Amino acid sequence: MVKSLNNKKMTILIAGCPCGAGNIGDDAILEGMLRTIRIISPDIIIKVSSWNPVLTQEMFKNYDITAIYAQSNKRILYEMFFSGAVIVGGGTLVDDSYDGLAFPINHTVKFLKMAKWLRKKVFIYAIGANALHSQRARNLVRKYYAKTAIITTRDDQSKQVMKGLGINDVSVLRDPAFTIDPLDEASAKKILRLRGIEKSEGSPLIGVSVMNEKMKKVFRYKVEIAKACDFLIEKYKAQIVFVAHECRPSMDIAAIRETIEHMKNEPLILSKENYHPREMAGMIKCFDLTIGMRMHFLILSAVAHVPFIAISRIDKVNNFMRLFGVAPVGHIDEVQSQDIIAEAERILQDKSAYKTRIKEGLDKILKESEGSTNLLKGFLSSKK
Repeated sequence: MVKSLNNKKMTILIAGCPCGAGNIGDDAILEGMLRTIRIISPDIIIKVSSWNPVLTQEMFKNYDITAIYAQSNKRILYEMFFSGAVIVGGGTLVDDSYDGLAFPINHTVKFLKMAKWLRKKVFIYAIGANALHSQRARNLVRKYYAKTAIITTRDDQSKQVMKGLGINDVSVLRDPAFTIDPLDEASAKKILRLRGIEKSEGSPLIGVSVMNEKMKKVFRYKVEIAKACDFLIEKYKAQIVFVAHECRPSMDIAAIRETIEHMKNEPLILSKENYHPREMAGMIKCFDLTIGMRMHFLILSAVAHVPFIAISRIDKVNNFMRLFGVAPVGHIDEVQSQDIIAEAERILQDKSAYKTRIKEGLDKILKESEGSTNLLKGFLSSKK
């Protein structure tokens, strides 16, 4: 058991990752982090900042956490004051392409400023980092990340971004979501049946994740995905299931509707809000194949040992695919339906070979993740 210096149970605060905001990927990160922390110490007291504390506390009640509103600065400061350590992460926390400095830069720096003022030790947990466009963003990251106790990124490319900012003492820890244990098959199938989704003999079940890329004003990829889905339905009698990985109406749900508008055949839709990441991984395990743009949809596919096809939209998707020695079928700017179809046919004709590759890649990742447990344990046990 990890204890504080006065021999009482240690309290930690997890902040930065926007869990509770409707994105299963962010909740999957938190699930992996909590799982690792509970392996280290079943008794440690865990506080988590969340965009929806009621939802987060209910979703992760098995880990005995207390969720607090991420925008309540007074409450965050109070909880941090009584914490022995602060964990910031995971997710893409070094980036200024989405909403300028507002998110995630200023959001994350807020927690680092508080921790610095209170002289709390900080562990930056497996974050993603993209090249920054703003000089102010670069200055903020240099100022508040540079003197952090331990900094870890989820991939080598993010590490290089941090090094380019002059932050050299960085370790690589794989995304915590890789450690998720999918829901059992019977329970996952029950959830799917309640949504009207059930696998038929001889008809492959294919999960598809699309999202809106408003920041790039690119929409053609939806037409190409629609064409590929129609082909798979007509040639293989496939059941296409569109999966909303992000529940905000303007995001995945809107993208699904816009894609379906270009289809001749009617697909199925899995769009209920707030599935637990283990539930989503369990449902994905029932699929024969997935096609996705979201990195954590692809990670959950890997965790479920289900062959996946990636359409690249951002560096983190390419970085993820490198872990398994494969490449995306194309970027959203240029992806062609025939490339999606060709890869899908290769997988459907030899699923076992693809499953073997996934298992080998995942085993290597999980082996590397053992190091993250030791690194985090050492951090929590240290005096500073």
